[in-house]
Parts: sequence; structure tokens; C-alpha cells
Amino acid sequence: MRVDQRRGGAVESQLALPACYTLRQTSEMRFVMSYTIQDFWIPRLAGIVPTTLEPVLPGWSFERSRNPSFVEADLHLRSGLGEPDTPVWLVAAPGAVGKSTLAKEISARTGAAYLDLGMANTVAGNYLTGGLFRNDLLTSWQQGRMTVLIDALDEARLRVTQQSFEDFLTDLEQLARQRSLPVALFGRVGIVEEAWLVLCEHGMNCPVFDIDFFDAGRAEQFVMAALRRLANEPRYSRLRNGLSAHRANYLTASASWLETLRVASASDGARFAGYAPVLEAVAAVLAGATNPAKSDESSQEAMREDVLQQLTDQILNREATKLRDQLSDVVPGSIRNELYSPDEQLDRLASIILGTPAPVLAAPLPPQYSARYDAAVKSFFPTHPFLDGAGRQPSGAVFSAVVSAYALASPTREVVAAAEKQTGNGPQSPNPFLIDFYLEYAKRRWGENPIVPPEHVGLLYDSIRARASAEDIVRLTVEGDEDAEQADVEIQISRTGARDSDRTLRLSCVRLIPHPCVHNNSPPLSAFECYCVFTSLAIALG
Repeated sequence: MRVDQRRGGAVESQLALPACYTLRQTSEMRFVMSYTIQDFWIPRLAGIVPTTLEPVLPGWSFERSRNPSFVEADLHLRSGLGEPDTPVWLVAAPGAVGKSTLAKEISARTGAAYLDLGMANTVAGNYLTGGLFRNDLLTSWQQGRMTVLIDALDEARLRVTQQSFEDFLTDLEQLARQRSLPVALFGRVGIVEEAWLVLCEHGMNCPVFDIDFFDAGRAEQFVMAALRRLANEPRYSRLRNGLSAHRANYLTASASWLETLRVASASDGARFAGYAPVLEAVAAVLAGATNPAKSDESSQEAMREDVLQQLTDQILNREATKLRDQLSDVVPGSIRNELYSPDEQLDRLASIILGTPAPVLAAPLPPQYSARYDAAVKSFFPTHPFLDGAGRQPSGAVFSAVVSAYALASPTREVVAAAEKQTGNGPQSPNPFLIDFYLEYAKRRWGENPIVPPEHVGLLYDSIRARASAEDIVRLTVEGDEDAEQADVEIQISRTGARDSDRTLRLSCVRLIPHPCVHNNSPPLSAFECYCVFTSLAIALG
């Protein structure tokens, strides 16, 4: 096979390539493997003979129909690990990226069995062998006419010891050897890497496929598909007619809103604006909009706040449900439903990211449950969607802002001080999303009209400036008597050359403890006075 690259980039030769290869034009011509369902999974699983059997064990199923809302993300094969000729494949992604959705769609289109370990019985040695036998699939497996797509690897690990988990993988490895039909395991990045190490110790160097975030075009497709799905729900009864009559308006609004988020989260690359929960939140906000074509500055601001709040709530509640479900056989429901709450997760995240002491549970667990719960959290928490792959830092600017805003409103001074330092000098500072979350958490702590500590005004001002465009002018005004205990703060954003474009944030800030700030041997300044000196310098220099 030959490609001739001539002057002007013309390709002279005719190419006869397998469908799974895509020709991409870059600085040099190269062939890139495509790991789509159509071009890769269906051909590789072509030996499956679909069955009409219905599995009897919990967690086992066959997906009989395709998902009409499915939008496929790219997969890429990690370099330096195994190749797809190995009989066990591993598919990795952060939480909520779409592993289960992908596995179910592959099952629907190939006839492979789908196994959700989050719903299945506890795994251990001979689990897969026994499951195939009990579901009357062992003969088809041995004849090379059936395989299994095993999902929720991380949730299975929560309920068992390390030895039981390794025994499960050993059983899988022994069953899979010498087979032409591969077995695929789906899980979060950390547990997939753990499984790879275990299988590698058994002499099986498995390939690892990573699910990518959606690019701009597919992100828009995802939002529109989600809108069509939501149109069937009673709470969005007007949406179906709206989509039918004004589809172009929804397309335009979707593209505009996603571009707004993409620009605001530019430091995260394509990750945030291509993250499935973000797109679900955008669709939900659009579905409830009375006029999706309206896209002025104020509606864009309101949209972003709604999307970010829905996103945060959705992820934190989803994580809580996943962990609680894996304790259902150990911890009674009345106790279990209080565990791993959104606030507890944020306390734990703040402890990891800010380096503060580990939080204490609001209601201590009875001793007979605490060991199991601690073990589950220890296994599950490092893969939290708010954390990066190493499990020590935020996975992006938005989730950094959530944790920082929550910690800034903490009743514990040590946590607040650490958050002030991180927010002012951390890798995501100044953070354009801090203002979106700070006011919400401040209201929760200080009431509907919170009085903001002076040290935080500068952080909020920097946050607003960080997301201002080149045409925006951001002004800060502080009014208050020198000896007063309270001052009024106003941050105004104006668009150059635009009428009626001013947006204003008004805050009250209260004098706190004196700061040991000394300027030209002058007496120490109060926190409020010290803040005003530094802000005036920032404005003059800005």
C-alpha cells in the first residue's frame, strides 16, 4: 500500500483500505485507526451468534434495541500497552463520561451479553464461569459464538476484598485465553489501570482504550439528541412542539451556549465543553427556556449559572447514589442514605486538594458499619469526577471553583485560609467560575444577603475580570467610612460601545480581625483597609 504526496498536497494513488482505517490530512499523510462501533467493534465481534435467551442472574442482559439518543465519542488506544489482538480489552474514562452508554450500544449492535457489575452479585473467583453456566451461555462461549461486555468494574471493586477482585480477574483471564472474540471491561481510569496490572502479572498485556470527550460538532449533536429525549417527558410538554416548529433556534442556541462555555473554560481545553454531564445540563436548561433564541448578555449569564449548578448537583448526587448502592447489603437504608452526601464529598475534596485535616462525619457511623464504609470510600473516592487522574488535584477550572467556593464558606478558619491561598495563587487562579459558585455557598452559610469577608472581595473581582472579554470594562467601587464596621462593594461590568450593557454585583463586606500589613512603617491596617490598598494598586496597574 502506497501513498504519493505530490506538491500542493494532491494524493495520486488509489487506496484500498479496511473500513477501520481513516486517512487524515496533516503536515504529512498518515493513517489513523478508527475505533468506532461500525468500523471496529462490529467487525471484531462478527462471530457472535445472537440469542433470544434472557439471562436469569442480576446484572446480566442483552440490549435488544439501539439507543436513539446515542452520540458516539472517539476512542483512542493508549500507546505502549497491549494491542487489540489480545483476548481481553479494557475501556477507561472518568466518571459520567459515557462508559455504560457505549457498552450497551455495542451490545445492541453486536449481540454481545452486557454485564453490569453494579447490579450483579458480588464478584470472586469463578464468577464469570458460574455466570455463563447459570445463564445457559457457557456452550456458546466455548464455541466462540458469544462474548461479554463487563461494565462498572469500579463499583464491583467497592464490595469485595482485593483478593476477591483479583480472583475474579484470574477467572476471566483463564476463560478468555485462546479466544478470537475478546471480552471487554469498562471502568473508571484508576480501576482499569489496576485491572491491567493484575492481568499483566498473569502474562496478558491488554490494550486500554480511552473514551475521548466530545468535540464541538458532536457536543451539539448530543445536546439536540438530549432535547429530543426530554421532549417525551411530561415536565417539558411544550418542548416537542418547540423543537418541531423552531428547531433552527434550538440549534443556534445550543451552538452559542456551548461556545460560551468553551471560551470560559479554555484552560481545560475541550474537556469541559465536551463532558457529557455538561451537555446534559445544557440540554435541561434549554428544554426549560421559554425563548431559546434569546441570547443577550443577561440570559447567557443566567444560563451559565443554571448549567453549572445543575452539573454540580447532578455529579455529586450521582456519586452518592453509586457508592450507597454498593453498601445496600451491609448498611441499613436509614443510615446509608445519609452517607456520602454532596457536602461530605466537598469536605473530602477540600481536604485532599487544600491539604487540610480529613473531615469528621456529622453523624458518626456505628462501629459495625464504619470499617466497610471507610474501605468503600478509600477505593471509590480517588476516581471522583472532580479530581484529576492522580486523585490529588481538581480535574478542571470549574470543579476547582466548586471546591474553592465551598471551602471559602467553611465555618473552619483553617479550611478558609487554605482556600484563600489556593484560590489566590493556585494553578487555576484567577478562576473565572469562582463567582458562579461563591455566592450560592455564601448564601447557604450567611443567609440570603450574605456579608462577604473583605479578603474574598479581591478573589471575586479577579474571577469576574478573568472571564471578561476584551471589550468589557470591570470597575470596583468601595464605599464606607474609615472607622465603620461595614462597607458597600460594587463590581460593575460594562461593554465598550454597547448601550444598556452594564451588569452590577453589589456586596457588603465587614471588618474582620486586623491584618499585620505594614506600609512605610505605618501602623497595622485593618483587613478592610489592607484590602483597599491592594485593590487600588491592582486597578491602577490593570
